Amino acid sequence: MRIAADLDGTGVRELQAALSDRGAEDALSRREDRRGGVRWRIDLGRAERPEPLLERLADLGEPAARMIRRIAPEGAVSVSLCQEIGDVDDPGQKGIWFAPEAVRWAALAGASVDIDQYIYTD
Repeated sequence: MRIAADLDGTGVRELQAALSDRGAEDALSRREDRRGGVRWRIDLGRAERPEPLLERLADLGEPAARMIRRIAPEGAVSVSLCQEIGDVDDPGQKGIWFAPEAVRWAALAGASVDIDQYIYTD
């Protein structure tokens, strides 16, 4: 799961401080896009199921979400989740459930939500 946003230098410093307060200072990274722009990402890692990642999202805290909404341009924040399904018969691999806390965090941050599901079959 990644949270991506366009930020200026001041916004980056504010976000680094907010993440540091939550023990997630190493999650922020800079990435150049194909058009030469810069995107900042908060990488919440990988997991077999999306629920632990959504919990990490909510654990970033409401102050961080509000700060992201304040410093990022409107429409520039997205929460992206990629789910890979290797066994379509395994009910543990199907479905994504967003906890209310994760939905609230994304709403407070002004983030869109992008979900990609990849199903691998033989």
